[in-house]
Amino acid sequence: EVGEAIIQVSHLFHWRISTRFLVNMGPLFQSGLRGFGDDVTYFSGVGGYAGFTALPEGWTKIPLDISVNYRYPLTLYDTQFGGFSREAIQKEGHWIEIGLGLAFL
Repeated sequence: EVGEAIIQVSHLFHWRISTRFLVNMGPLFQSGLRGFGDDVTYFSGVGGYAGFTALPEGWTKIPLDISVNYRYPLTLYDTQFGGFSREAIQKEGHWIEIGLGLAFL
């Protein structure tokens, strides 16, 4: 396999634990192509998304958003294995995502 291109969409819910900390959870949907350069196949699936966010804007002079999240995508449909089949169901691996951004409301 030379590479793959993935589009992933998630709808996260945020629960505020305290003024500066949030818990993020929600479902995700993924879709993409893999095997560029050889036989390109299409795949799609679902998964879960969970993590936490710290908002240290009171401790710093800029409104930062620091997040650590875990994603677990699962492929359910793959044209390489004939669509929806037992062989198509695959774990795509464990993803740990670290984010740093600006927290503007």
